[in-house]
Formats: sequence, structure tokens, C-alpha cells
Amino acid sequence: LTVLLTPWLSRLRGGQTSLGGFVRASDFRVDVERPLSNQGDMLYVNSCLQPGRLLLAILAHEYTHAVAVSHRQSSSIDSEEDWLNEAVAHLSEAECGGSWNNLDYRISRFLNAPERCPLVVRSYHAAGRWRDHGCRGATYLFLRWCADSFGDGLVSRLVRGPDTGVHNVEQATSVAFDELFRHWTLAVANPARHTRPCENIPGLPNLYNELSGWGLAGPRTRNWSVDGPDQTITLPGTTSAFIEACSRLPGHRRLLIVAPLGTRLQVTVCRLPHSARPIRIDARPHDGSGCLRVTVDNCRGRSIRFIACEFHQGERRRSWCFSGDALHDYERPGSTAAARSFLLPVTSDGNVLTVKCVVVDAAQRTASAWCDVDPGKPSVMASRE
Repeated sequence: LTVLLTPWLSRLRGGQTSLGGFVRASDFRVDVERPLSNQGDMLYVNSCLQPGRLLLAILAHEYTHAVAVSHRQSSSIDSEEDWLNEAVAHLSEAECGGSWNNLDYRISRFLNAPERCPLVVRSYHAAGRWRDHGCRGATYLFLRWCADSFGDGLVSRLVRGPDTGVHNVEQATSVAFDELFRHWTLAVANPARHTRPCENIPGLPNLYNELSGWGLAGPRTRNWSVDGPDQTITLPGTTSAFIEACSRLPGHRRLLIVAPLGTRLQVTVCRLPHSARPIRIDARPHDGSGCLRVTVDNCRGRSIRFIACEFHQGERRRSWCFSGDALHDYERPGSTAAARSFLLPVTSDGNVLTVKCVVVDAAQRTASAWCDVDPGKPSVMASRE
């Protein structure tokens, strides 16, 4: 196996893109001429990476690609679809003791906007989703849930399977993809209260906690009062929208869901606890001080687990996460049991910030809220429990 170390992986697309490593499937083929193939087992690694757990995670990821490509080509099996190929490689990172640094921001990106991140993408490049970190977060969480549900042998069955994509997953699990997708979305919506298509107990990373400096607040939801106007949602295939429907008026409601013919729309209804009390969060730049003023409302009797701020713009990304006792250092005078206000040292650098908060009550029930901060526009509030 040849490992090529090169700094050029930090300067792709005129310096706009940086990769930790990659594997090119055509290199493994001896019937393809150079430069389209190097005609040997090969992987590429960014020489700018420092020794540590991130390097270990990337090596595990790329080595898994090399193993999967080599096996499929030697067995004359079609190349795996991109979404499942990447999921298998990401799954190996944790198994090899790597860090979350190659996954944390991708999981966060998916949870921030699940309705924009398709799970099944045959070719990321053809779909215009190359380096779409939210899609990568979705595919990791899906396969992580599947592997925990169906046992450690699932990944081997996928790599050795004669099929590709959705059909490969169905063959390896003996469960229809529609059902897998439904149960997975339920697990993402509430990992502590999901259903499952098998007897094992599947698990996911804690989606309401800090992960390597990135604050996860579960999937971002839309709040909809069924007594108000209709809601219109646009969803690419194999994406999910999480909607919390509520009413201030007593009585039953009949909901009519309309979709174009042939959409194969999947709808799942779950009842939330009657004790659910959503929180609200508001954030805005503070008087040109380079800080962000964040107010968390309706948190009476609940402690704040963390407040996280982040932005994603292409390959540029950054996160701040303030948790536990550290928040006391930033609390503003005038805070009450119901509403607490903080002045956090966060600068947007002109980027739109996503601000998230997770609170927990005495029974360890979590509630979360989001808002977006555009330096040139008012904030938009949302909440979830």
C-alpha cells in the first residue's frame, strides 16, 4: 500500500478547499492508463496534519476506503454509492480510537438543517454535494444506528455485499429501507424514546450534549400552531423535517397533508409529553463590542447545560460552546429564574451565526432552542422540547 504525503491537499481549488486525505478508486485499476490511474493500491494524506487523534481518524477513514475499493474491484462488484461508502469509512474512525474531530461539525451541520441534507446520494459530485458536511453527518448517524441495531457484522456484510446503496442495506439488514429510515428518524428525534425494527437496543451519540467543542441540540424543528396558517415544506428525497404541532384551543384536529403524486412521502406522528415547556432563545450583537448578547427565556427550574454558537461557510467553520459553571462568568445583572442573559465573547466576522441552547430539568429531561443571528438582520427565534 502506497501512502502519498503531500501539502497540496491544503491548496485544492485555488486554496478554497483543504482535505485531510482521500482515496481514488481508479488508482486500484491496472487497466486504466496514467494519469487517470496510478495502477496500485494507494491513499493520499495531507502532510500538514499533526500527529494525534485527528490524524488517526483520517488514516482509519482512508484505509477503510482502500480496503472496500480493493475488495469490490478484486471481486468484480460494482463500486459502492458515495453515501454508503462514506458512512462505512466514518464508522471505522471511532472503532480505531480516533477523535470526533472529523465528524463533530458534520453531525452538527446535519442537525442544524436536516431538511437540507439528503441521506441517500449516489454521487456527491454529480449531485453538486461534494464536501456537503451535513450529508456526511446524516449518513454517519444512519449507519451508526444500523450497526448498533443489527450487530458488528453489518459493516462486513455491506462491504462484501453483491449489491450497492439502498439494496445493499436492505440485504444486509433484511429490513425494508422505508422502515429503517422511519425508525432512524425517530431515534434522531428523541434518542431516549424511539422505536426499532429489531430486538437489539440501538444507540446514537448524545445529540443533546457537547461533542468536541460543538454543541448538539438535537434536530432543529419547526413550531407550527395548527390553528394558524398552513405550512409548506420543500424536502429533497430522503431528507426529514421535524415539526412540532400544537394548539392553544381544546378539542380534536384533523390534519390534511398534501404532496405531489408519486412523492412517496413518509409521515410519522409522535405524542410529546403534556409537561413539555419549550424554552426561547434570543441572540444579537451587543453594541459593537464584538460580543453576543444571549437571553434564554422560560428556563425556570431548569439548568442550562450549554449555549453554543457556530457558523459554517464552505470550508470555513467555527464553534464556541459555553457550558456548566463557565456560563456564570458571562451572566448579566438582571437575570431571573425565568430568563437569564449572557454576554458571550463571540464574533461573527460577518457570517450568519447559529445559536443553540440545551436545558435540563430535575428529571433529566432536555429542552433545546435555536436562533439565527445575521449581522444585518433581526434574530429569528425557535424552540423545541
